[in-house]
Amino acid sequence: MDALFGNQDRAASSTEAEHHSEVIPSYETAISTRPTADQLAELMEMSLGGEAQTGDNTAGSGLAYMNPKDEGCSPDYSKAFDWYLKAANQGNAIAQNNIGYMYYDGIGTTQSYDKAFVWYQKAAGNNNVGAQSMLGYMYYHGIGTGANSRQAFYWYSEAAKQGNPTAQNNLGYMYSHGQGTVQDYYKAAEWYRKAADQGDVTGQSNLGYLYLEGKGVIKDFSGALKWLPKAAEQGNVAAQINLGYMYEHGKGTPQDYLKAIEWYRKAADQGNAIAQTNLGNLYYQGKGGPKDYSKAFAWYLKAANQGNADAQLALGSMYRDGKGIPKDHDKANQ
Repeated sequence: MDALFGNQDRAASSTEAEHHSEVIPSYETAISTRPTADQLAELMEMSLGGEAQTGDNTAGSGLAYMNPKDEGCSPDYSKAFDWYLKAANQGNAIAQNNIGYMYYDGIGTTQSYDKAFVWYQKAAGNNNVGAQSMLGYMYYHGIGTGANSRQAFYWYSEAAKQGNPTAQNNLGYMYSHGQGTVQDYYKAAEWYRKAADQGDVTGQSNLGYLYLEGKGVIKDFSGALKWLPKAAEQGNVAAQINLGYMYEHGKGTPQDYLKAIEWYRKAADQGNAIAQTNLGNLYYQGKGGPKDYSKAFAWYLKAANQGNADAQLALGSMYRDGKGIPKDHDKANQ
């Protein structure tokens, strides 16, 4: 799957074996989530270490309260907010971005998406790349404003042109799915590559997906195997599933059920229902070892409880046939 915001948009086809449909899990990860609080705090500190954009250093005073250097001192977010606000009202784009962040998460002030949106707008208008990316995120999800895919596309474009890897990935996703613009897999691949080359894990996963599916690039399993492991090793669920799929089916690499199980298991342990279903399939079919209906049942149950239809079908069959569980026709027909 491609990834853009944490949601998953999968393209799947299925085959049937004993009423157990096999999910083909190649998919892009949805639009990337906003940076974590730790990442944002780091960005705030790095930004404020740069050149001042107004005549005073009130923004720097805010940083001192956010990240005190004296041992034994704790951050004072309320005072940090006050000083950032002084700088922001003078037009300092870094402070405007920081005020947007603090309103967004309710740090040092009462949480308000509406006010966060206003301050991100001001900072983005002053060419702050982080604020531009956040505006894209807020427009895409309708946070603090009405959802507007065209505006999301515009602001992601502005941030992406300045080299922001999250925005580059998200712009690629919007091109891939024709959101806010005409669908264009070639441009999707171009922007995914820019993000991937900067080490963006979601961009790496999505670029690997395009190579696996042959969208915007020539289908190339070696290209997929270049990018998917980079993302999978960093914990990207989509990449872990797609890599497991490639090992399971011997695409671009010798077929290896044990490695397929290994990668599906990593994604399944993160709670992904597709991976849990695929892992259940391998245990049910005895691929990578003897058939193990008990393990198959356990993984199908985890996926079924999340609403996965394939896993629910598999559970019904197992209850009907008494595989891995005593026969129960009532539960089979649920």
